[in-house]
Amino acid sequence: MKNKFLFAVMAMILVLPLSMTAQDCGQKLKKNQEEIVIATNMECNGCKTEIEKELGFQKGVVEVEGNLATKNVRVVYKTKKNNAENLVACVQKAGYQAKLVKKICGEGNTSGTHNCEGSSTNKKGCCDKKE
Repeated sequence: MKNKFLFAVMAMILVLPLSMTAQDCGQKLKKNQEEIVIATNMECNGCKTEIEKELGFQKGVVEVEGNLATKNVRVVYKTKKNNAENLVACVQKAGYQAKLVKKICGEGNTSGTHNCEGSSTNKKGCCDKKE
């Protein structure tokens, strides 16, 4: 009985701090950071890599993660150094369609979702036959 009680106390000590640090948005953003999701027309790993590389070189970008299955790119950036519209424009300038799907857990985001229209341009290589 004493061992079961000790085990239960140890489990609570280990689990409690983890549950206290969890957030609704999945990742704790630092002050003046925002997370956005950009919908693109990427079709292959080459497209994904190029978009991630282009966004990674932008001022204030902390993290970039593309998802081929959803064709979305998740970007965490510093709001004092960049903004969502510039990041969408960066993807468009690289030759891909881009549309801001949503802003997640940002300090300046009051509605939770913002929509921006992207322009349609053709990309060289694997995607030039697809729209």
